[in-house]
Amino acid sequence: MNKKSLATVLEIIPVIATAAFFTITYSSINGAAVNTINTAAVIAALLGLPFFIIGRILAKESKPVLILGILDILCTVSIIAFYTLAIFLFGQ
Repeated sequence: MNKKSLATVLEIIPVIATAAFFTITYSSINGAAVNTINTAAVIAALLGLPFFIIGRILAKESKPVLILGILDILCTVSIIAFYTLAIFLFGQ
C-alpha cells in the first residue's frame, strides 16, 4: 500500500466513525454492545486531528487527502460540540 492510499484510509476512519456515532446516538437501540460501539466510534472520531496531521505528512499535495482532512477536523469539532452542548443542557 502506497503512502497516498494509506493516508486516504486514515482520513476516512473518523468520518465513518462520526456518522456511526450520530446514527447510534439518535436511534432507539439500547444495550451494552451498542454503548461499546458508540464509545469506540467517539474515540475514532476524536482521532481526526492526529489523522489529519499524519495524512498531510504522508500525502503532501493530494487533493482528496486535503478534503478528507478538513472533514476530519469538522468531525472532531462536531463531537466536542455535541458533548459540550450536552453538558450545558443537562448539567442544569
